[in-house]
Amino acid sequence: MLLFVVVWWIAGGKAEVRGPAAACKLSLAPFYEDYQYFHDGDVIVGGVLTVNSFVAHYSLQPRIVRSAMCMRPNVNNYYNILKFIYAVEKSEDALRIIAPNITLGYHLYDSCLDGRKAIRSVLQILSGPKKTVPNYSCSTGKVAGFIGDHFSVTTLPVAELLGVYGYAQISYGATDYKLSDRRVYPHFFRMLHNDHVHYKVISKLLKRFGWTWVGIIVSDDAGGETESQWLMRYLSSYDICVAFTIKIGINKYNVKNAEMERNLLFVQRSSAEVIILCGAFNLAIADFLSRSHRAFNDKTLILPPSWASNSYLTGNFIPAFNGSLAIELCPMYFVDDGVFFKKVSPSKRPTDKLLEYIWITLLKCLTNDAATNYLYSHIYKLTLRNCTGEDYFLNTKEQMYIGVSPRVFFALHHYIKRVSNLVRNDSALFFDENGDFGYCYTIVNWRRPDGRLSYPITVGNFTPWASEDQQITISSTNIVWKNNKIPISRCSEKCLPGYRKALKPGIQTCCYDCVRCSEGEISNRSDSEFCIKCPDNECPDERKTQCVSKMVEFLSYENDPISAIILFVTTVFCFITAVILIIFTKFRHTAIVKLNNKNLSFLLLVSIKLSFLCVFLFLGRPVDITCMLRQTAFGVIYSLAVSSLLAKTLMVCNAFKATKPGSFWVGTKVSNFVVLICSSAQVLINIIWLTTSPPFQELDMHSYPGKIIIQFLSFVSPCLPLPTPATVVLSLSSKYLGSNQCAVGEKRRSVH
Repeated sequence: MLLFVVVWWIAGGKAEVRGPAAACKLSLAPFYEDYQYFHDGDVIVGGVLTVNSFVAHYSLQPRIVRSAMCMRPNVNNYYNILKFIYAVEKSEDALRIIAPNITLGYHLYDSCLDGRKAIRSVLQILSGPKKTVPNYSCSTGKVAGFIGDHFSVTTLPVAELLGVYGYAQISYGATDYKLSDRRVYPHFFRMLHNDHVHYKVISKLLKRFGWTWVGIIVSDDAGGETESQWLMRYLSSYDICVAFTIKIGINKYNVKNAEMERNLLFVQRSSAEVIILCGAFNLAIADFLSRSHRAFNDKTLILPPSWASNSYLTGNFIPAFNGSLAIELCPMYFVDDGVFFKKVSPSKRPTDKLLEYIWITLLKCLTNDAATNYLYSHIYKLTLRNCTGEDYFLNTKEQMYIGVSPRVFFALHHYIKRVSNLVRNDSALFFDENGDFGYCYTIVNWRRPDGRLSYPITVGNFTPWASEDQQITISSTNIVWKNNKIPISRCSEKCLPGYRKALKPGIQTCCYDCVRCSEGEISNRSDSEFCIKCPDNECPDERKTQCVSKMVEFLSYENDPISAIILFVTTVFCFITAVILIIFTKFRHTAIVKLNNKNLSFLLLVSIKLSFLCVFLFLGRPVDITCMLRQTAFGVIYSLAVSSLLAKTLMVCNAFKATKPGSFWVGTKVSNFVVLICSSAQVLINIIWLTTSPPFQELDMHSYPGKIIIQFLSFVSPCLPLPTPATVVLSLSSKYLGSNQCAVGEKRRSVH
């Protein structure tokens, strides 16, 4: 009952119930012409295809009372009907060989891109060519399934109705994502992917050219709202932001001038240079683009397949589309025997009303019906002329790659297996788990040079089943851009390497400032969201685009002023010490040298000279062996020098205390013993230190930016700041000696 009410409302008529056994009578709203194609057979293939662009209502007297008319037919879409008929006829010829007792027929209508007209056509096909009675069929043939439609606006209601009856339906152009729901539309299939794949292609295309700030134009209806939301989700996943969304109603006559001016301001004031047309084709949007094309002189439009293959655009070029990019299906190559499609004209198809209608609007030819001539000349403001009857369209072979005609054959393939021989395609053909047809896409550049007719140039392609990084390929050098330059559609300037994005609070992520990377960080690509910290042994270069090795800092023999000064001072003092040693050696037999303990003096001078030479262990690139020798060698040599000085001091002290000549404490044995004991103690300390806590190399990477300081650390030092044994004894003896000298002096003064 609910189905009947819906059908009755769509048809615009009324039903009369005469009794329990009587069938309901459905009164259909009058159409000036239904554009029906029927060929009877045992098996019927139904078809609802779009040729006209919309439905309008006219009241012309005296012949026409208020009636609906299909308006603006397109010759490219008319080829879909011809190829549908051609495929069925060729398949019937092949079927006669296999099953000579079975005939194949078709029942075909033009949906006129109107949902109510599409439902009306389905009911007429199910009921048969005579009367339209819901749930009844007056046809002798059995309907196998339906082909159609091209657009989602007509395909959706047809799919809902056929889902109730359980008939299979294959669309050759509808892309609405809802149709992929197998629970709601279990009998629906289509010859291309849903809109989500198109959105992925568009997103990858935008990412390929670095366009992150785009506008969207969409129909102001429930379908347009849904499609725009899905598109924005895909764009967001590729870090692309939407600058504005313009919604335009479906009926162009309802678009007010104030609304159009407001939309134009959105376009003109926005910095977005790329605009995406979203969702199904909308004649009001096309009219808006046509009337305000100057506002789009600097804007590049991106067209999805639902727009790129639309008959209105292929037949009526809009200047705003010049230099734009369109996503289209890969071409299918149609095999023709050269007879069926040659020079199509009404003289060869006299019963084809749709062809007659196209003949009037395209070639402005008069027909034999005066009322029809008056009607179309009044509606289209045409001046009709007499034609020879031999006038014809361009050879259909030239139109094989325009529109979506070849997909009609693949749609029939679901019912007629032999049809696959009529079409060739280089890619694999299959339906996926959602009932969508696996298919590739081409990226086309629309051009209109020198005011001539537009022609599309293929500049790239998209293969859904390829790997993610190889799905899209495009040749930007083959694209003719507006103003001869690639558009830059960004909210903010691209951050160069060495900078990172700094998001502005409260606005979209595509709008940001560029800030320099912090100390110790780099960014090696454009539009980096964060900087990368360099390893500890590396530092950023001046541009902060790459990490370079830090300069290792040590006292080098070359090009280091500090090392030069140290070497100079060391050389001078070594020379002075050497001169003194030579003097002592030369005058070693003199009394003054002997009095100063010749052996201890030689030992002291050699120790001092070697202490100066220890400086060379601190110069040059340090290694582990020099690290251990630095402190141990200097500690032992320094201890030897201090021990010699201590021995001299003790000898002086003992000389003052000695009471007998030739005393043991005044001899050389005591001084030698002191030097041996103190030096041996220092050597023992060094051995213990190297055994328990040897020095280790450490790279200081943080004290100075861009430099690595090589240093050696140890938990315990064998010398400084710990005093050597000789130093301790020397300090104590000096203190003791000083106090005793004062006492002796006072004693001597008292004696005298």
